[in-house]
Amino acid sequence: NLTYMLGYDDWNVRDANWKKFLAHPDWIKLRATPGWSDAEIVSNISSMFLRALPFSPVR
Repeated sequence: NLTYMLGYDDWNVRDANWKKFLAHPDWIKLRATPGWSDAEIVSNISSMFLRALPFSPVR
């Protein structure tokens, strides 16, 4: 299991950063490495978008 959280102030920034990540040469090289390809390590991907509540210190 791998869980991680990322924070963005703007959906457009999130989309642009995700596209940069997917196109980065280091990521392309890593995901082509035996044992690290999507089919070998990923059985289920889910994304959740959360919003901090008004009283949250994250705000």
